[in-house]
Amino acid sequence: MFHCEVLLLICWLFFMTFTIVHANWKCNNGQELSAFSKRCDARIDCSDGTDETFLECHKENCTEHQCSYGGCFTESQLCDGTPDCWDKTDEHPHFCQKELRTEPEPMKTFIQERCLENQSRCSKTECLDKKYFCDGIRDCPDGRDETNGNCIATTCPSGTFRCAYGGCLENAKACDHKIDCWDGTDEVPFICFEMRGKPQSDLWPSHIPRRNTTSRTTSPVLVYPKVKTPSNIPEPSSVNGSCIVPSSLKNLHLKTLFNVLPYTFGSSISDSVVVRLSCYGNSQLNGNDLNHCLHGIWQGPWPECIPTCSLSPFNKDLSIRAFCMYKGEIRNCKTHNTIGTSVTVTCAPGYKPTDIITSEVRLCEKHASSGIADWKFIKQTRLHCIPDCGKIHPTVKNDPWLVSIFQSDVTLSNYTFKCRGIIVSPWHFIAVRLCINEENPMRYAIAEGIQSASFMKNGEYSYMLHNVASIFNSQKISLLKLVNPLILSTSVRPICMPSREYHTNSSDLTITSDNQKKYSLVSIEESMLKQINMDFH
Repeated sequence: MFHCEVLLLICWLFFMTFTIVHANWKCNNGQELSAFSKRCDARIDCSDGTDETFLECHKENCTEHQCSYGGCFTESQLCDGTPDCWDKTDEHPHFCQKELRTEPEPMKTFIQERCLENQSRCSKTECLDKKYFCDGIRDCPDGRDETNGNCIATTCPSGTFRCAYGGCLENAKACDHKIDCWDGTDEVPFICFEMRGKPQSDLWPSHIPRRNTTSRTTSPVLVYPKVKTPSNIPEPSSVNGSCIVPSSLKNLHLKTLFNVLPYTFGSSISDSVVVRLSCYGNSQLNGNDLNHCLHGIWQGPWPECIPTCSLSPFNKDLSIRAFCMYKGEIRNCKTHNTIGTSVTVTCAPGYKPTDIITSEVRLCEKHASSGIADWKFIKQTRLHCIPDCGKIHPTVKNDPWLVSIFQSDVTLSNYTFKCRGIIVSPWHFIAVRLCINEENPMRYAIAEGIQSASFMKNGEYSYMLHNVASIFNSQKISLLKLVNPLILSTSVRPICMPSREYHTNSSDLTITSDNQKKYSLVSIEESMLKQINMDFH
């Protein structure tokens, strides 16, 4: 008899579980989901999103991981590069990039010397008792102690209520008619009716917050060092407890953390406001990027904007390669451009110098009169690089100037092979006019090398594709310009142009070679050559 009762109980539990999992679930807008299990699964199925809300999912019990709002996600979804939770809990740096939680030097040491053991960093300028983080009350001047960034990854202990943004409260403080979560989610009527067993026809009044920062026994601790400003700028005056932005600051861009509009020099900043600083133009901030107005006094030193040299000559010119040095150490030319940096420039792979000059050296210097930094050429001679055309490297099987032209259907989704093209510059290639029968450049995709298999735009493919910007047609030949230039290499390089006497009124895709095995076109139209030169230069 006992065994029969156990079997009946097991069958009943199985039946109830199956019924709940497979039962339909209705969204607020009337849409029905095919299964109850589709709610709170970190995927929005309802068109109105009501299957993945804090109201619906806050009490959900997850077997693996839980979004901050309550939805469930699996171990395989954690840190896979694609946000599954709409609040992005599954891709939070606390779980995925823990190295980002440590401060870079010297700020790490600077803060550790001034934050007590029971405190954590409130901002770059303040410390706050750890017990005040994620407790429902905004204590930091910028409110970062109660933000998703700090609280979304927290785990609330048992016997507590979790606010929608991640803060934790004692259960007794939830639904007590006094708001404790700064976002007010501890006094949401729907949740409170359920939690306190009240009929939903009743009203659920909520009053002003029980606590605020003025009742704290300890306030945020300032950690700015009491030192003179690097530029010896005198402390600005104050007006009625507010701080004045010094008019003597140069090249500094100033705005509050919550206001995107910049403040001009001489403006008045209210008490307890934190401002963020940045530099205009080609200059780099040296010092703390935050300052705090407290009781009419700026609490920190003002940083300086140090002139830097523009990086555009090296980042935009694909024909050159830069090698940077600073105080005897190798530096990244795309990021390091301070005064005193030297750069050696050579031709990039696939390019060659136009004369005997194979390199040039530049030095980042500050002009004494204007104070602007710029690159100075150490020698008067300058390097000029052009594509090293018409060569086939011994390790390359196919002609490196050949590309494959694909044309899409009207939906711009499915691409099929049309014909071959020939690279004539990093920006251009030519093809037979009969192949290019569509004037819309968006209908074409260019694949490097010899390819022929069709593909779908949103599917998987191994081709290196390029988009077409414009099409220039002649009688027999079409010239296509790319949206972005090709990066030349041993396997991707242009064919050489024919010599001057073969610039004619018609083009020929026939290729010839000289004694040095350098390949070039037999002839090309004068108008097409002008178009190439105009676009390329």
